[in-house]
Amino acid sequence: MICLLLAGMAMALVTVGFQYSYSLSGVHAVYLGLYKGLVEEAVVVAGTDGEYASPRFYLPRLNQLCKDYLDTGLTPYCRSYEMSVLGYSKGRYVPSVAYSTRVQISFTATFSLERSLTKTAYFRMERSEA
Repeated sequence: MICLLLAGMAMALVTVGFQYSYSLSGVHAVYLGLYKGLVEEAVVVAGTDGEYASPRFYLPRLNQLCKDYLDTGLTPYCRSYEMSVLGYSKGRYVPSVAYSTRVQISFTATFSLERSLTKTAYFRMERSEA
């Protein structure tokens, strides 16, 4: 009888450990997917008059792209998540800006047993000298 009890406890521990590591690796994979070109889709290189401008991130588009990506990617791995896309100008956060050369994307994923994981990605637009 003791063997059945120990086997049941071991099976429960293995199942919970597998579910935790599966969720954790899925959240890490979604985070690394941010670097695969999602942010590049929100770069604007021309002004409204059609002339070339300095490249900048268009934050409303980036916010929508990140929301769609995280909805699709995090749903199998976590119960809920919170996301923020912040634009910076000269190292300072500016809340009402639509274009920015520096962006911070962060999300907090909450999965089993109220455990959560916060990931943050930073992107910066630079002009090369070449």
